Amino acid sequence: MLTKELIACRIEGGRVKPLFLKDSPNWLDLAARMIELYPEPGNATRGDIDEALDRLEDGADDLRTVRMFRKILEDRTEYEAVAEIDYAAERRKVFLAATELLRQNNELDEQHYREAALAQAHSDLQPRRLYADLPVNDRFLKLKLTGGARELLERVNVGIVQALLLQADSLELELEDAAPARLRRLLTQARFHRLIVEATACPVRRADPSGIQRQAVRLVVDGPGSVLEQSRSYGLQLATFFPSICAMEKWDLKAMVRWKNAIRRLHLDQTSGLVCHQSTGAFVPREVEMFRMHFQNTAHDWKLLEDIPLLKTKNGRLLVPDFAFGSPAGRQVFLELFHRGRGTHLLERLAQLEQGADWPLALGVDRAVAAQPEVQEALAASEYFAVHGFLYRDYPTVEKTLKTLASLALFR
Repeated sequence: MLTKELIACRIEGGRVKPLFLKDSPNWLDLAARMIELYPEPGNATRGDIDEALDRLEDGADDLRTVRMFRKILEDRTEYEAVAEIDYAAERRKVFLAATELLRQNNELDEQHYREAALAQAHSDLQPRRLYADLPVNDRFLKLKLTGGARELLERVNVGIVQALLLQADSLELELEDAAPARLRRLLTQARFHRLIVEATACPVRRADPSGIQRQAVRLVVDGPGSVLEQSRSYGLQLATFFPSICAMEKWDLKAMVRWKNAIRRLHLDQTSGLVCHQSTGAFVPREVEMFRMHFQNTAHDWKLLEDIPLLKTKNGRLLVPDFAFGSPAGRQVFLELFHRGRGTHLLERLAQLEQGADWPLALGVDRAVAAQPEVQEALAASEYFAVHGFLYRDYPTVEKTLKTLASLALFR
């Protein structure tokens, strides 16, 4: 991901306009030359690659572009994990053995001297791996870039937007004629990234020449600038989520971002030419995967459903539960989790449910959210939460989840 120091934008009428790299022979040639500096997997190290890139950077006419390409390449590079060895202790043993060999005045050539020192130290390390714990000596494994120069250029352009979104104050997204499955996947990804999202069905803003009123979905996402706690990590989550937006067919994004010490408007849509190079269904947080595994191994009468439906509230808003379950009687039951930062949404959900629930929905509330005075008061007064809700710390347990799901098994 790029940083704001690497990107360029211009300001027009209070709007910030990213200066994307054009699909030109010059940029594609530069990208190809930089990719060629990465060797075949083998004995090349991080230091070897950095040295080659430094040489290209020294002779570059456009240093900013070279550094943008380099940042993406570095993010896409995989190195071998360092072995679980106390390298400092191993080096000390080898050096002491080498010193003892010198005292003995053994007439050994360099190669045999090294081998003898390692043997006497009882070390399994090869001479060239004595400093393998230093980052410069990390072994190159692969470059995760299957689309060559064009993919590198496209990743840079997406990275420019991600850098702006790191400090966004707000983001509004309109999705036109989105297929239900793709919309559901996008909203699920937003929840997996723990973004605070409000989704509402609405008519398309742009007039249709045919006169037909087409439908759209409007997503309002709180930006890191409006989230007081953990704003840095929240900004990273929002930026990481952005490529999923690019994968949608028709999208219109408006955001308020910080640029040049001022809040400015960013407006992009599908005509911007941005390309998503990630699997939009691939991101599943580790804690979610662990919960799924534990649930499947523990709850033999309940099924964890892969297809999570969109639920529509009475005021037209759309809700994507975190999980959907099949009860022993074959009914669908849902679970919505309220992590840090979702206190306001929890209060709205409680009000909706107290007025008459439309669906069998269990509520899980992080104790950090429940500790907020206003939330604490609302939970204590909620008859719905008393029966169909539970508290958790960081992530819910299967035991608490099952107990709450059982309360919804006969929900009407």
